[in-house]
Amino acid sequence: MINQTYLAVIPARAGSKGIKNKNIYPINGKPLIYYTIKSALEAKISGDIVVTSDSSEILNYANNCGVKTHIRPSNLSNDNTLTYPVVVDVLEEFPKFDNVILLQPTSPLRKSEDIIKAIAKFEEFEFEALISVQKVDNKCLKNFFVKNKKLEPVVNKDFLFQRRQDLPPVYSQNGAIYIVSKESFMINQSFLTDNTGYYIMDEQSSIDVDTLDDVAYVEAYLDERK
Repeated sequence: MINQTYLAVIPARAGSKGIKNKNIYPINGKPLIYYTIKSALEAKISGDIVVTSDSSEILNYANNCGVKTHIRPSNLSNDNTLTYPVVVDVLEEFPKFDNVILLQPTSPLRKSEDIIKAIAKFEEFEFEALISVQKVDNKCLKNFFVKNKKLEPVVNKDFLFQRRQDLPPVYSQNGAIYIVSKESFMINQSFLTDNTGYYIMDEQSSIDVDTLDDVAYVEAYLDERK
C-alpha cells in the first residue's frame, strides 16, 4: 500500500452507563477524550482526525484541540447503537479516505507509537483490517457453554483436556485500535474480515475505562510514568 490515507474516527457520545459523562470525565485534570486526541495528533496520521458526538461540550473541546468534528444524530447516540452506522455516518461527510481507524476514547493509555506501528503493520502485510489485542490466559479454550441443558465446548473439544502449556496462545481485542480499508468496511459492515491482522499491546496500555476503579488505575499509572 503506497500513499494510503486514513480517516481516524473518535466516537464520543454524551451519555454513558458506568460513569456519568465518561468521555469528558477528568483524569489528572484532563477529560478522558484528551488522551485519545493527543495520541492521534502525535501519530501524525495521513488524513483527518474526526470526533463524532451528540454533545456540544465534547465537540467544542475537540475543536479547541485542533481536530475536526461531526455532529452525531440522536438516533445514533443510544446505548445499543452499533459502531458500523456511526462510522458510516462520518464517512458520508468525509468520504475521500482509503481507510478508517477507530480510536475509542476509553483507551487513554494507547500511545501514539501504538497507532504508528499498527498502521505500519497494516500497510506492510496488506491486510484488509487490523485489530489491536492483548494476550490473555489461554485456559478460556477449555471452557463450555450450555446448549439444550448440555455442555458444549466454546472452541474445540480437542482443547478441553490438553495441558495449558500445549494450548495455543489466545488474544483478546482491547478496543484501542481498529483499522480497516473503507471498501472492505462498506462491504462487510465490520472491522473483521478474512484478512485481518493484529497488533499486540501490553496489559497497561490495553486498559479500557469503564469504572471509577479504572480511572484510579489510569491516574496512578500516569503519575508513575511522570
